[in-house]
Amino acid sequence: KAQRRRHKGRLAQHAGRVCTCAIRNTMAPSAQLNEGVGLTPRLFKALVQSPTATMQAHVAAYVPTIGQHVQSVAPSKQVMAQYWCPIVLEQGDGRRQVLHVDPLAVRQFRRVLAKELKHVQEKRQRMLRRIQDIRGGVPPTSAKTLATRVGRELANAEVRIGQPLVQSLPPAARVLHVLVEASPQMVQLDLVCRRLAEELPGVLEQADCQYVTFTPLTTLKKVAAASDGVPAALEEPINWADAEAWESAEAWLGELAAAKGALLARRGSASASGSLRVAPSLRRLATADALGPGGGALLLVACNPPADVEGAVELLRRSDMVLQVAGVFGASPEDPEPVMERLVDAAAPGSALHLFFGPEYWRRFAALQRRRLATLREDEGVAEAAALAGGEGAGAEDEGGEIVEPKVLEMRLIERIMRECYVEEQRCEQELVCASKVLDRTLVAPEDIQAAMRGV
Repeated sequence: KAQRRRHKGRLAQHAGRVCTCAIRNTMAPSAQLNEGVGLTPRLFKALVQSPTATMQAHVAAYVPTIGQHVQSVAPSKQVMAQYWCPIVLEQGDGRRQVLHVDPLAVRQFRRVLAKELKHVQEKRQRMLRRIQDIRGGVPPTSAKTLATRVGRELANAEVRIGQPLVQSLPPAARVLHVLVEASPQMVQLDLVCRRLAEELPGVLEQADCQYVTFTPLTTLKKVAAASDGVPAALEEPINWADAEAWESAEAWLGELAAAKGALLARRGSASASGSLRVAPSLRRLATADALGPGGGALLLVACNPPADVEGAVELLRRSDMVLQVAGVFGASPEDPEPVMERLVDAAAPGSALHLFFGPEYWRRFAALQRRRLATLREDEGVAEAAALAGGEGAGAEDEGGEIVEPKVLEMRLIERIMRECYVEEQRCEQELVCASKVLDRTLVAPEDIQAAMRGV
């Protein structure tokens, strides 16, 4: 009897090892997964690429069935569901699936991030002390020089108040494809839609462009975007010279502008953490332009950097369409300008990028500089600073009133590196918050997990 019991025990242990290996192999996440709901790209990559960090979630009846073959941790037979953390991943076709994440893997990821954050903060503090030392050894800038510089900035800001959103198009353009980002970070969506309705007719007439199409780019799923009032794309080219057809375009822009409130209400939620993707729309438009008579031009209006920049660059290199990018000032956590520059460089000759901050931004900046200029002009030391404008030696001012000091260049370089460190610090903090939410099981709402399990 004892020998029979030992034999059964060995069979049970072998079955447990085999079943556990089968679970690991069959529950590995699919290679077609694009992003995680609420997950940062770095955490998503760390969890998906680890062979032991995740298991695919199954229905509740599956756990008791496995418990008959695999000895669980007492007293619960559902220890996996109780101690592992659920996450929701989205496939390329929009379908979602739920995975269980090993909390040890998340804690290890969080520990690495904490070390990186500490290193970045210490590095920034060292550079800040060096900047303070350099500033202590550089003579102060005269009030006259500051007043001249502030005056130039004020004049530049007043000119930019009336800056247009849409730049001139190439004369060979026959149809303009407008791609507008509609996301929770697009805080000036209503202004963008109003400017498009006002400026497009004049720009199209000047370029002798006959047709225009409109496509919304959103970081949300189609169901969520439709519930927020984001209209479907106007894929059929509209003849802007036709008054009735242009009224439909204005109605579409008005409907898109009305969705701003619902989109901004999603800021901070898990559904608002998706990535902006332009490659699918670019592929559709590039294919239509290649199969048609050609003469297409693209106008991308966005505030977030596209996540699928590599695919978009390849599409633009194979296309003859000119790309105009309007980078709109918004609530994007990343600087979109480098990514947008890559898109413009890959597009056809004549493509260009310009940044649009909006008139309200420049009005506030001009008002601030105007008050600062008035304070400088009222300074009693302006006359004395002007008399000392021809000082001698290093650190003095030249005939143009500019400070000549080699250490100033070093300070400017350090300030630029400090900005990069600040961005890295913010990214690490966001990663830590995301990992903590995964461990606390608050990253995704329970109803969203249930909907993903049901395949809704």
